[in-house]
Amino acid sequence: MNWADVLVLLMLRMPAHHLDGEPPEERRARLEVIAQAVTEASALATCQGEPPEDGCFRHWPADERDLSVLLLTQAFFESRLARNVHEGRCRSYECDPFTNPLTGRIEHRSRSLWQLQATSLVAEEWDSLEGVSLIATRNAAFAAAKLLGRGYRACRTIAGAISRYSGVGSCRWGGAVPRHRRFLELQAAGRRLAKEPPPPE
Repeated sequence: MNWADVLVLLMLRMPAHHLDGEPPEERRARLEVIAQAVTEASALATCQGEPPEDGCFRHWPADERDLSVLLLTQAFFESRLARNVHEGRCRSYECDPFTNPLTGRIEHRSRSLWQLQATSLVAEEWDSLEGVSLIATRNAAFAAAKLLGRGYRACRTIAGAISRYSGVGSCRWGGAVPRHRRFLELQAAGRRLAKEPPPPE
């Protein structure tokens, strides 16, 4: 079983957003896109397949598969993998809304399943984060990986990376506890699934 397939199975264990109303086959197809995007973004963030002389910057200094599991964990806690958020159609109360004082319209500070905000670290990807395409989802996952990598380098722990991602500017944040616990559960489940032989054809 390849790692993207493992990620799909991990996401299928997560409850769907209660407002999605997404048919099971459509949800699975969308989760397959997320899994592929996360796999590719994790490889890019860890410079997998890049010769050293190409000057690739290793945004995530630890294990590639752990990063992919952490990206799924963060996406679930940030957006519940909701289809409308993935499509860039946030409801009025989602995605860090605010009322534009000039237009009176509700706008949103956060984008994508990872609820990214405009910072210098994600400036390159900012205009291409929304949508359910593989490219948009990969851009969002890679931007999230860069933020998590910065946190990991500062704190040297997964929990610290989660804390820094939240914007608290510290390696300790109470909200990181359930996320870290879920990460560990998914990490263990992923390792078990990766060792299972594929089902017979």
